[in-house]
Amino acid sequence: MAEMKDDEPRLTISLLEHGGEGFPTDVDLEPSTGRYVGFYENEHGEQLIFLRERGEQPRLYHGDYGWKPVPAVWPEKQRLGSLAPWVAGDLVLNQGEVLWLIACLEASGALREERRETSEGPLDRLLMQGIDEVFQRQREHFDQQSSVGERALERWKEKQGTSPSFEEEHYAEGAILVVLGLNTRQRRPRRGVTKEVRERIEREAPEVVREVQA
Repeated sequence: MAEMKDDEPRLTISLLEHGGEGFPTDVDLEPSTGRYVGFYENEHGEQLIFLRERGEQPRLYHGDYGWKPVPAVWPEKQRLGSLAPWVAGDLVLNQGEVLWLIACLEASGALREERRETSEGPLDRLLMQGIDEVFQRQREHFDQQSSVGERALERWKEKQGTSPSFEEEHYAEGAILVVLGLNTRQRRPRRGVTKEVRERIEREAPEVVREVQA
């Protein structure tokens, strides 16, 4: 929020009309020591303005929302939700817009003030959301692969000419899990599973996995 000198270079950006609506003419966008202004244009050419006057709540203007101002705050209702979309009223932001908004909140000092009032700020929540999403994807992947493994084992048993022994089935289950990446090593073979049988099962495991995934 440093004061600019008259002879310093300035970046001039034309704010476009969206849906026939132009940016409000009574809103001052000149950066100063008491005013922080942020600008963003997404991949669709839609423009956004972040404005924070000292001592006032930050505001967000979105061209595709008719340039109507909404409070530029991190919504509690999305605390355990996804990073995108972020919703304020009926305005929806995509992930890139959310990340830009967080940067504006930090640069304008809004987050520092919030952190003085609470031990947890939007960046902390963003980190926890990211961790939650990673673990959720891992759980979904594990569940999906486990389901494939169960179907592959049933398919393997169906293809055997005779009913496999418990030891053979146990070894086949381990071989399938290795193919699916759920186990890094094959299970130690039990008594009664010869080298020839082990080699055959290890050849058959990738085949039945491919069949159930097809």
